[in-house]
Amino acid sequence: MTNRQTRQREVFVRTGEFQADYGEQFPDGSAGSMAFGAVATAVAQIDAADEAKQATKEGGRIVKKAAKEALSQHLLKIRKTAKLMALNRPGADSGFQPPASYSDAAVRTAARTFLKEAAPLSAVFVEYGLPSTFLQDLQSALDAFAERVDSRSTRKVRMFDARHTIRTAIEDGNAALRMLDVIVANVLANDRKALDRWKVARHLEGARRGGEVVPFPAASSPATPPAAPVS
Repeated sequence: MTNRQTRQREVFVRTGEFQADYGEQFPDGSAGSMAFGAVATAVAQIDAADEAKQATKEGGRIVKKAAKEALSQHLLKIRKTAKLMALNRPGADSGFQPPASYSDAAVRTAARTFLKEAAPLSAVFVEYGLPSTFLQDLQSALDAFAERVDSRSTRKVRMFDARHTIRTAIEDGNAALRMLDVIVANVLANDRKALDRWKVARHLEGARRGGEVVPFPAASSPATPPAAPVS
């Protein structure tokens, strides 16, 4: 969440704490009770969406990193074996150069090259200790990594949905707060301590005053007609 969204959530939480102390003044089924309920729902939705967003972000990163490391280990084993083979077969390692970088694209390109170059020499690689399934294992590791990279679009959709849910929940919570501003002032009109407590709970750090309700200006008196010129 953004800093402002975090502060807005804190306002909602303080609103819930206010209800815990003054809830008897807003009985079940009343407009006030329902508005407080809407704020509580907003908090629950914000927390669930933020948790889902963080899990998607961290989970995708961790799984992708693991898949990339697994693929890189396959490439390293094949390259080391090819270098050993080159002692008896000069140039046998020429097709197994390390990736130009550790970027996703470079690692995938290297894996595809290794698959192509190793196929005609697979029996020799096996003679040097690699399992007979090393090509299939490399292909599986490449497919797994490619799937993690390509699933980024799915993660982006989930992240977008979570951010949208947070924004919508905050809008709904703020709408309920605007209702409560009026209801609390009406119900607790004679309780200055409670009204001060509501003001504190309602305060949003860093908020501009542009959203405040501006009272109607006092009616101006009719303009005094100019005095007649003195002759």
